[in-house]
Amino acid sequence: MSSPKNASRARLGLALAATGFGAAVSAVLLLRHHGLDAGALAAAACDPTSSGCTEVAASSWSAVAGVPLAAIGLAFFVSVGALIALALLAGLEPASRPGRLALLLVGLALLVDVFLFGVQAFSIGAFCSLCIWTYGANVVALWSLWPAVRPGQRAPASGPAGDREPASAGAAGQREPASGAAVERLAVRAFWLATGIVVAAVLVVNDGLRERGEADEVDVSILGVRSKAGASEDPARPLPPLSAAGVAPQWRNPTFRQARVESVSLEGAPRKGPEGAAVTIVTFSDFLCPSCRRFALAYDQYSDGPTGPHVELYYRNYPLDPTCASHIPRMVHPGACRVALGAVCADRQGRFWDYHDRVYVSPPTDPDRSDVIGIAEEAGLDRARFAACLDDPGAQAALDFDISEAVRLQVTGTPTIFINGRRLQSSLNEFADAVLWELEKAGIEVPQD
Repeated sequence: MSSPKNASRARLGLALAATGFGAAVSAVLLLRHHGLDAGALAAAACDPTSSGCTEVAASSWSAVAGVPLAAIGLAFFVSVGALIALALLAGLEPASRPGRLALLLVGLALLVDVFLFGVQAFSIGAFCSLCIWTYGANVVALWSLWPAVRPGQRAPASGPAGDREPASAGAAGQREPASGAAVERLAVRAFWLATGIVVAAVLVVNDGLRERGEADEVDVSILGVRSKAGASEDPARPLPPLSAAGVAPQWRNPTFRQARVESVSLEGAPRKGPEGAAVTIVTFSDFLCPSCRRFALAYDQYSDGPTGPHVELYYRNYPLDPTCASHIPRMVHPGACRVALGAVCADRQGRFWDYHDRVYVSPPTDPDRSDVIGIAEEAGLDRARFAACLDDPGAQAALDFDISEAVRLQVTGTPTIFINGRRLQSSLNEFADAVLWELEKAGIEVPQD
């Protein structure tokens, strides 16, 4: 195979890798769009203090006619990747018909990317790191396919048909092998058929993710435990216990085991669970953070399971709101400081967990002072005492202490969880394994199915 031929295949291979990367990132964006756990890498890329993924996903620009842009991007990258793969399998050049079509599609996608980047800059006022990664995938694909604008001479189709000598014109009953042009036309037709199938499949997947994200039930499997007890259909009713669900670890977590033990202050933090338990969990959370809500609701089921007697949970406020957390460069959750201050005041009345549960069952949107007072009343707090506490400098000082502790520990997002002083650096799916490891070290056996 000639050197130019190798270079052409390398370019097509690079374009295929770029579309594969774009498809993977689009899938992560689709999970995040529906409020589902997308893994540790996505959490790091969308650190609320440095990325605007949350704002972009919550904006009206995140969907077209009810279909998330992430789903459209996923279908696009998979379809174009299929077209490039067909060109590679057929031994075609970037300048072939499939290559030129892929170049055209990627070029149009980049024009859309430029528009969406402008929307983030001038309309939303925040940038999504993962979105920009998909733009980069299109840039790489465009560069790889650029030789398609120079038609030149096309290579013949490889494979059995392209490697054989043409059949003799006088050979009775024999047909000439398909020409390169015929192979190109076949590849393009296959692409359009594949595109229809991919679009239909992505729409089905999107509907399934939307239903899962909107479901009232809380799946405790986000903590690495497969729940056998379904959640209550009525959010006002307590969730059923995780009786005998089993807590066999599903993942090994060397990152957690190698993390250094940090001194995390427990002073003044609300606690639930048996005091002096073998495993101490500290969560730095924002009451308006969707992932914090999922952790809080799932933990209620988790703590009712076999590990419940051996774990205690401490809560520390870390509102991603520069109103009280001045080191945060931009607003992530408007009103989070007010809700966090309300939690401090609820704790002063001994009703922190009532307030905590009420907020997470139905989180407010950009709450003002009256909204926070209303939440406190619904949680059973004394209105007058609560309102007076909101104006107490001592309450603000307590909230400031939580925030300073988060800064000292270099907490950058929520929820950030420490288990016996070790930071859980991966996804929540590794939570159960980390707890079990700590229990094993303490010589505590947990019954399993």
